[in-house]
Amino acid sequence: MLSFRSVTLSDRKMIEGYFFKWGEHSCQHSFMSVFGTQGKYGDRICEQDGFLYIFRSKRGTPKERVYLFPSGDYSRRDDLRRAVLNVIDDAHSHNTAVRFDTITASSWAILQEILPGRFRGQPNRDYNEYIHSAANLASYPGSGFASRRYDYRTFFRRYAGRVSIELITPKIIPALLEFQKRWLSSRIERGMYMKDALIEEDVADRRFLEHYAELGLSGIVVYLDGKIAGYAFGAPMSGGYYDVLVEKGDVNVQDIYCVLVRELVARCCAGFNWINREEDCGEEGMRRAKMSYRPDFFIEKVTAYEIT
Repeated sequence: MLSFRSVTLSDRKMIEGYFFKWGEHSCQHSFMSVFGTQGKYGDRICEQDGFLYIFRSKRGTPKERVYLFPSGDYSRRDDLRRAVLNVIDDAHSHNTAVRFDTITASSWAILQEILPGRFRGQPNRDYNEYIHSAANLASYPGSGFASRRYDYRTFFRRYAGRVSIELITPKIIPALLEFQKRWLSSRIERGMYMKDALIEEDVADRRFLEHYAELGLSGIVVYLDGKIAGYAFGAPMSGGYYDVLVEKGDVNVQDIYCVLVRELVARCCAGFNWINREEDCGEEGMRRAKMSYRPDFFIEKVTAYEIT
């Protein structure tokens, strides 16, 4: 029987011990994600017998209990098989089936190997993660990035002498929280995205900001005429990857996101080879925007349903 509990800051060392050693470079394999999105997904954790289990208490249905795929040493196939059976037993004890949300394609292949015929998989493009070369995002090189490079230069021509960029420090967190409030209101007023999703995102962003120093996040803030026009921050992941957790810009400031992307990577991602800009969640406008930065590849995702 698995005993799940809430995630606290004190769990960071333990969780990162799993994700930095056995993570798959996915944004779901990040302490920041598990800690920050508790309000959205209701993530709860259990460590047992060398595996980390994550139960998503707010993602289930009356017939399904939702988990992430167990994290641990996948080379221990027999132990991993027992770990998955532990998840199945936990779900069955609540009279539900298992659903593994956003399992990576590589883990899906392993699941089919260790428990053939027990799950059916459905590719989930909405949760594929965008992976970029850090060198590309830091400079927008070559013909493939001509439009991004043009937008970036146009921003500084348009606002010549009016722009300043600084690293985020604890002293400006209150101002960022105020900007976040205005950002949320403007999106809701414009009818941009679903209101509930925006509110959930805002809760996670505020949680990150309120614990910014403790979490060891790194990021930038862009000022226009001395006022915040946008900010972005992220955190390290396994294998030389950097996870971009938040990008927020004033929609009235043209090309602000182009500047946020490049400046965050250029100023905060030295030593990282790959940038994970996470998923688009199926939102059409966000997908177009993310694709315009020419991802090098995707971390592909599958939803795995237990066959009952």
